[in-house]
Amino acid sequence: MINLRAIMTLLVTMSMLGISLAQAQDHADDCSRFTLDPNSEWAEFQALMAENNIPNELWADMQDPFKPLALEDYGISADELNQFFQGNAEAINKMLDDNPLKPYVDRALAIMSGYGLGYGDIQPLLDVRSDLTALIAALAERGLDSERADSFLNEVAPLVAEASAKGLLRYSLVQQADDFLNQVNYSLSPQFLRRYIDDLDGLRNELLSGGEQAEQVESLIKQLEDLKARGLNEKMLRDYEIRAEEEELSKYGVPSAAMRELIGDAQRAAECLEDMGLDSIGVLALLSDGSLAFISPDDLEAFYAEEMATLLALTGLDPETLSSLYGLSDDELLAALSEAYGPEYAAWLFEYLLSSSAWELLGFYDDLDFYWELALALQDDWDEDTIASIIGEYAYAYTEALLALADLDDETFEALFNDPDALAEWFAAFGTMLSDEEDDMTDDNSSDSGGDDSGDDSGGNDSGDDSGGDDSSNESGGDESSNDSGG
Repeated sequence: MINLRAIMTLLVTMSMLGISLAQAQDHADDCSRFTLDPNSEWAEFQALMAENNIPNELWADMQDPFKPLALEDYGISADELNQFFQGNAEAINKMLDDNPLKPYVDRALAIMSGYGLGYGDIQPLLDVRSDLTALIAALAERGLDSERADSFLNEVAPLVAEASAKGLLRYSLVQQADDFLNQVNYSLSPQFLRRYIDDLDGLRNELLSGGEQAEQVESLIKQLEDLKARGLNEKMLRDYEIRAEEEELSKYGVPSAAMRELIGDAQRAAECLEDMGLDSIGVLALLSDGSLAFISPDDLEAFYAEEMATLLALTGLDPETLSSLYGLSDDELLAALSEAYGPEYAAWLFEYLLSSSAWELLGFYDDLDFYWELALALQDDWDEDTIASIIGEYAYAYTEALLALADLDDETFEALFNDPDALAEWFAAFGTMLSDEEDDMTDDNSSDSGGDDSGDDSGGNDSGDDSGGDDSSNESGGDESSNDSGG
């Protein structure tokens, strides 16, 4: 089990020694070193507003729910505004929604609708994604024959693999909790739930005193109790909160690494964003909901340390070697990873690295020893089962198996579809082959990637067997060690 107290102990020790977080970070105040993405969603949305004669100031002010609006002050009528919203609903929702899972949910629904499946089928199928026998059975129960199941998996498997490579599948429990909260009151959020996840009686009293219907509240409490039993906890909500804020920053072209500069002081955040080159309206829109203010420095430090510890586990490298890979071009990085780990794992790991905020930190900061020390302290507390749960949580083994299953010829797939025992044997054999392959990879890491013997302890060797033998999706939700594995 990962002991989060290791992080807090180190933080307290630093405090006793008179070392502040600011000293530990010791980074420059010049935010102009961060480069905005010129092709950000905000840039595209500004162009869309200009086409429809919507003032940027109006959009920024609309993000503040407490600010009264008089449309005549912006030179626009209610009919014009309604026309803009009705004609551009998809772009508006995309700009407003900071849920990092939302694009994947939308794409999944688009695929599933063609097979008679709907929103209610997402989580049941996701829950058995690491048990292909159970997954095939679930598809058959929903009326899919071999041909349609094969077609469905061919469409959905790459989507699952992509979400896995971004480390987002773990947040499916938060997605469900958010849906349940919205059924009671649309204004409730995971950020709100975080305050009450360990005090559901307090949540019940808060909602009832606020005038919510007792029947809906009791249903919500039961649903949340079920999600807690499956692994939803305060840390998962904390990590989601940070990941959602990273998603929000990316919409405005702001690198996630800049979050270190943006939390804790709204005025400083505004000045920092302006130094980056974000226009004043973008600054107002990004900061108006105050979500950055809810992220504490300690939360961010712990999140980054866990991210870095996970990178070390997934690569089997030491901090210095891993950091040295950052200077490679994308092509060079993929080539080095492929030589060290083989093409399949390298492709997955490449996508994961590029989507990791810890990886992005390497491009902007030199003062990362603090985080690496925390990461290594976490790793010292990890046993083999914990490492295996991390690999399982990131879904490499079973998404590779899912892709392989979808890639089978029709005759072979149909035979496995109609014979659960044969499918289970195939999956077990696939896991064994994957494990053997990864043994070879970690034993023969190339000098280009800096591979060393630490790969034997990284858990990569265990991923195939551990994912193939049981329903690790349930374990990653219910096993505390999995939930505490990092961002």
